[in-house]
Amino acid sequence: MLLHDFVREMLENYREKKSSLNLLKLELERFHGITQDEMIESLNLLKGDGDLVQTSEVSDKTAKIAISYREIAGKLNDAATNEILKDAATLEYDINFLENVVECLSPRNCEIIKDIYFNQLPASDVAHKHNMSERWLSEVRKRSIKKIVSQYEKHQKYTRGGEKHEAI
Repeated sequence: MLLHDFVREMLENYREKKSSLNLLKLELERFHGITQDEMIESLNLLKGDGDLVQTSEVSDKTAKIAISYREIAGKLNDAATNEILKDAATLEYDINFLENVVECLSPRNCEIIKDIYFNQLPASDVAHKHNMSERWLSEVRKRSIKKIVSQYEKHQKYTRGGEKHEAI
């Protein structure tokens, strides 16, 4: 994906991305891990490994299952938590960076971009609000997106040692 396309996608899907971030944060707050019942059910679906049961009260297989239960549950819970954290951090960074770059535009252009993309107002309403034609609004929007892309390019240059990357 080219950087220009990435920026347009971020702008056009801003509200959905904000909503997804809020859902990820909520999921992280409410995540309690895999329950004992879920873990036991998954272990019940595993095939036996052919171990023989000893004559003692607790078999080796039972002990292995108990140990496996703890290890697997811990690994699955850690993996799930880390995945949610990673997704939330990436999305939050992308949203915050976009918002900061938009704030760097001129006050009028900043408000126009926010109205179009963040507030999802119809172009006719935005044009009327800013006393301009829809055609001129389209031109202002295009110029503003170019400036936003330019800020992303500068950011890539400074954060990635000058390497050229297609998208952030």
